[in-house]
Amino acid sequence: MAETQTLTAEIVEIAYGTILFSTGLALVVLGVAFRSARSYEVPAFGAAILLHGIRALGDIEAVRLASGLPDAVFDYSGPICLYFVSAAAYIFLEQYWGSGLWNSFRRIWQFHLVFAVVATAVDLYTAAPGHSMEPYGVLVVVYRVVLVVNLVTGSLKTRPEDVYVLYGFGIVVLCTIHDVLVTAGVLEWTARARPLGVLAFMAGLGYSILLRARANQRQLGTLSTQLRTARQIQQSLLPPESVHPSTCRHAVRYIPMEAVGGDFYDFVPIDEHRFAVLVADVTGHGIPAALIASMLKTAAAAQSRIADDPAEVVHEINQRLHDQLDAHLVTVVYAVVDTQAGRIAIANAGHPPPLLRRRGAFTVREIGIADAAIGLLADERYGATRMALEPGDRLLFYTDGVTEAASPSGRHFSVEQVKSTLRERPDVDLESWADYLLEKVRRWTGRPTLTLDDDLTLVAIDIP
Repeated sequence: MAETQTLTAEIVEIAYGTILFSTGLALVVLGVAFRSARSYEVPAFGAAILLHGIRALGDIEAVRLASGLPDAVFDYSGPICLYFVSAAAYIFLEQYWGSGLWNSFRRIWQFHLVFAVVATAVDLYTAAPGHSMEPYGVLVVVYRVVLVVNLVTGSLKTRPEDVYVLYGFGIVVLCTIHDVLVTAGVLEWTARARPLGVLAFMAGLGYSILLRARANQRQLGTLSTQLRTARQIQQSLLPPESVHPSTCRHAVRYIPMEAVGGDFYDFVPIDEHRFAVLVADVTGHGIPAALIASMLKTAAAAQSRIADDPAEVVHEINQRLHDQLDAHLVTVVYAVVDTQAGRIAIANAGHPPPLLRRRGAFTVREIGIADAAIGLLADERYGATRMALEPGDRLLFYTDGVTEAASPSGRHFSVEQVKSTLRERPDVDLESWADYLLEKVRRWTGRPTLTLDDDLTLVAIDIP
């Protein structure tokens, strides 16, 4: 009868260890293969389970005999796995619930990772497996006290579905009490409840993760819908072909960093021979920046009466937006081009100055002076730079997404390289030249596609 009970207990232990080992290994592999750039939640959880599984299997005599490995391998592996479990567990907790009070979870796993390495070295050096188990036990108690403090003080980013984790943790506590009573001889039977407690905790945690994933998926769907709507709204703010200048060749490239961006451009027809170009850049990215860009569109559209006066237009935009931008700033360049008179007038609010390449010349110059950005000074008065244009001149308006495109070493593309590109291929058509500039920027970043760290806009114009 005793032999049957022993065999049954051993089968249960083997099944328990195998479940932990295979589940943990699968989570580590899948977590590493599919994790996002900064998420270690699943692989850390898997590593903790895997280490428990290795330790559980190593404690089984039948597994030791079947493996053919020296007993010393298992004698050392059990304590070493325990040393590293807490580090993996608190990496998971930091990812799952946040860093905790005073970044306690992060401090715990960083400290314990060092401890685990040192404890392993001490065990091997002293040839005494488990030599460091006593300080390890003290640390585990301290860590659990810290966890309870975090839970009681509400310092963790918990969600309603995490109640199942607490249920599982409660079962672990009950099973631990049971095993202590068995060891003390208070209970008559010898069966251990630890495997049941660990599996219950795994089930509770797994179910909570599943519920979180479903909730995140729903939130992602809602956000995707909102982003599509915002993208459609932003696209509707960009000028249609009907208002693009018909008196000269032009090329536009608009590449937002995200689904919606903070760059903005517009063409404003004034009369048969005159039109205005507006290029702007809102600090930040995404929906907040796009909303401010839409406010800019409205503010600029309200200046139709003075559309031919760049300084006044920029001044009025600043007056309208100054108190509505919160922590954002907006850089704007507004230029009026007169193709009949061959003149340009430019007002600049903190924006990269437009570039001018004269026909047949190898010189490129910045035109206009940048005054304060929109939203910086409420009473800023803006000036206008006026100059003559000649047939064949090429103008380039752009945002800093062009000049701040970074190489793998962190160097920016720079204004000088944009100027150099303007001097190159002077006879190529404007659309091809714009593509050529973007290709140079892409090559500079070393990326297979033009994916940037900022929104990018350029408007190039050839004077007839």
